[in-house]
Amino acid sequence: MTKARDLANASTALSAVSATELAFVDGVTSAIQTQIDAKLATATAATTYVPNSLADAKGDLLTATADNTPARLAVGSNGETLIADNSTSTGLRYQGSQAAAKNYLINGAMDFWQRGTSSTSLGYVTADRWYINNAGGTTTSAQETTTVPSVARYALKLTQSVSSAQVVAQQPLESQLAIPLAGQTIIVSAYVAASASTNFTIDLGQSTSTDVAASGSWTFTSGSSQNVASLTYVRVSQTFTVSGTSKSLMPRISMTSLGSGNSFYISGVQMEISAVPTTFTRAGGTIQGELAACQRYYYRMTAPQAYSLYGTGFTTSTSAATVSIALPVTMRVQPASVEFSGITVQSSSSAIGGAASGATLSGANNQQVGLDMTGMSGLTANQACRILSNNTTSAYIGFSSEL
Repeated sequence: MTKARDLANASTALSAVSATELAFVDGVTSAIQTQIDAKLATATAATTYVPNSLADAKGDLLTATADNTPARLAVGSNGETLIADNSTSTGLRYQGSQAAAKNYLINGAMDFWQRGTSSTSLGYVTADRWYINNAGGTTTSAQETTTVPSVARYALKLTQSVSSAQVVAQQPLESQLAIPLAGQTIIVSAYVAASASTNFTIDLGQSTSTDVAASGSWTFTSGSSQNVASLTYVRVSQTFTVSGTSKSLMPRISMTSLGSGNSFYISGVQMEISAVPTTFTRAGGTIQGELAACQRYYYRMTAPQAYSLYGTGFTTSTSAATVSIALPVTMRVQPASVEFSGITVQSSSSAIGGAASGATLSGANNQQVGLDMTGMSGLTANQACRILSNNTTSAYIGFSSEL
């Protein structure tokens, strides 16, 4: 029997098969159906592999919107940063490069306390750059070293003497920092805790005037109330749209419902260009940079020993002197005020002249401070002199360029 005879005998069965189709089996070395069964089904391929068509342009990212649900994230604009954002379908979002971990608030981790670690006064009294305010009663602001979030070493602890009074920590931004934020979406975030259940609110003060003081006139945009129930820190945040005409900004964190004698705690405060809070960073970049940023607004010299030297000058009488003190950083503006305690002056041929009772700014600029000192005794007029701590390590002299 030959192949030709076999085909002739099967002519009826093969009548619907052309010679071309018959030639397709040429070279087959095993059962065709077995080979077909071993191939991946189209339906299986669609649920196992991501099609090339999902990528549409250079820089596109393959991400997902849910379990086993691939999706495309279009490439961002030049210079933008990719961040996590669980409010988007893919959990990712591009945002402007200037927003990446840039904190516009100084001393957000409460690192520096040049004025002291506890006070019952209001204003700039404890943690650098933080202005304390309230709406009744007495607020004690203090450095907290135990109940502290993981991002910081210290926290600002605020304890109120009456129930349901508003207690506020706020920080005004000078116009050089605030103006670039006009028209931007920003977010203010903070790590907060309380000794009892209370509500926190983050608000944003705005002004079209330049360099508005913390106690000045502000228009506030109120944030939503957020509850904190225990001494466990939570990160709270509030998003704002800055007015296109704003030239001064001041975020404030307030507590309104805490009972008398209870406390609330704040640290890790950050304000950034973003719709979601990113990892906390210091405005100064490093501890040294953060200190210099604080000293740009306030600088205090304390006494490391009983007779510490602060500056030099000359005596103008037996009880007065004009002295000069160099500043370690260029301050924001010429200091507007001076505060001191335990300071004295010694002329070149005289004994130490007793405690000074007065010090006024004279010929100051933002790099060097001139002071007219009064109230001493026993000095020799018209001699070189030096300003010292008056036999105490609790002496200090400080200069403020705060808003």
